[in-house]
Amino acid sequence: MYKLMSRPPIWKYIPVPYYTRFDKASTEILNICSKYITKAKEDFVKNSKKMEDMSVLEKLIKASKDNDNIPVVMAVDAMMAGIDTTGNAATFLLYHLAANKEQQDKLFEEIEEVIGNEKVTEAKLKRMKYLKACCQESHRLLPVASGIGRRTQTEVILSGYEIPRKMTVAYISLISNADQELFPNPTKFVPERWMRGSTMHHQAQSYANVTFGHGPRMCVGRRFAELELYLLVIKTLQRFRMEYHHPALDIAASFTNKP
Repeated sequence: MYKLMSRPPIWKYIPVPYYTRFDKASTEILNICSKYITKAKEDFVKNSKKMEDMSVLEKLIKASKDNDNIPVVMAVDAMMAGIDTTGNAATFLLYHLAANKEQQDKLFEEIEEVIGNEKVTEAKLKRMKYLKACCQESHRLLPVASGIGRRTQTEVILSGYEIPRKMTVAYISLISNADQELFPNPTKFVPERWMRGSTMHHQAQSYANVTFGHGPRMCVGRRFAELELYLLVIKTLQRFRMEYHHPALDIAASFTNKP
């Protein structure tokens, strides 16, 4: 994928190995998703459920009615764009918690207070401000995406530079996330930066850190990815105490960043 995005599109004219591999993998994923979506739809028709008891997929099938393409495309997107990104984000987050004992202990206290031995619910997650702050701070320090790109619709001026219409503008989050003026002590893991009312709450403008993008082109799987991270961290800290005593983790940049 990285080669397809970063190199001249010669694959449009001549066969190249990396496009052949990508095309084969994409076709296989499409076939797998189609197979299981069809089976899920058959089961859904046989077993009626109340809306509150339906899974995300079942709700999507119900909303799509007779259009099978919608749940298939959503499933393909989830597999192709949501597995490695969420997995790498989870690795970075667990690393930050393991390497920062004080923050891990504070998050564990919140989990004990809000969740305890009960089930995780939407209402309980809404109360877990420190958990969300830990995720946001981990995204800032080691983002899975190096930045986002946009195509200008009109002529604009950015930092004194005139940008013509129909130009691609790249925002590199690694730069703003490490800006000392925006985030004091930028290399430190400080979840309190993202907690309103905290004396350490950042003063940067809201677009200084846009992990999932912004606007109509924002990551379509954001809420699902965040939910996965929340549940992973809660269940992990309920069972384990994490420690990390090795050199600091860094980013290996590719189509998506990884440890």
